[in-house]
Amino acid sequence: MDSFVKTAREGKPFSDVFIFDCHGHFGICSGFHIPQTSDSGFVAALDRVGIDLVAVSTFGNITPAGNDVVGQAVTAHPDRFVGYARVNANYPEIMEGELTRCFDELGFKGIKIHPYCDQISLDDPRYRPVWEFSAARNAPVLIHTWNSVRYVDPLLKFCHPLLIRGPAEEYPDAVIILGHSGGEYDGILEAIEVAKAFPNVYLDTASSRLYPGVIKMMVEELGAERVLYGSDVPFLSAVTQLGKIIYADIAESDKEMVLGGNAARLFGMHEGLRK
Repeated sequence: MDSFVKTAREGKPFSDVFIFDCHGHFGICSGFHIPQTSDSGFVAALDRVGIDLVAVSTFGNITPAGNDVVGQAVTAHPDRFVGYARVNANYPEIMEGELTRCFDELGFKGIKIHPYCDQISLDDPRYRPVWEFSAARNAPVLIHTWNSVRYVDPLLKFCHPLLIRGPAEEYPDAVIILGHSGGEYDGILEAIEVAKAFPNVYLDTASSRLYPGVIKMMVEELGAERVLYGSDVPFLSAVTQLGKIIYADIAESDKEMVLGGNAARLFGMHEGLRK
């Protein structure tokens, strides 16, 4: 039994490993019950599990006001929150300015785009300022991706993982994280395919779908250094999302990279880690 499984079975927080959740949200969402909407309540929830850092974006398309809410949390708890600048491709005229504001004034370190909510394909030219900014600043871009053959959703056409091929090839210096890694099993296979083709593309484990062996498959296909732990908190429970990594049939050293080492590297946070 490895040390991660032992700690989980004892019901203890993970105090001996650095955990950096690359996919979270902060604020108030009208469509969901969010039990902890304050920064202090959020931090308390992180402490119960042993999560050191979480990169958060505002809900939906509430920008720029939502970015301000995230900025307040980052300012209050810089050692616990990392900010994503949420931008909407329906407003390309303010995109570059909002990115600059979020990074230079609010101290954010990443970018979040949601083609499904924007209803604009992730390879649309209106997202070009995002790729250019990422390449220039070495800033990770978290993208909502999803695909499924199990149900019909017309908005999925905007966020198929394979759509990232064009931007990933055109902007090799952009840092791209496929949020949810495509979600459904067929979407996950797409995400792995595109990540294998482009070394600047990474996978995020956050998903409400639980498929046995998926984490092991990602690590075997790409290497542990290309897979990042994400939870989608507070939409999803950090406990169940961590469990996918903790109980995965991979080496402890791989778990350390997936749980936090990779995100720390991509976000340039090697120094000042809590553990």
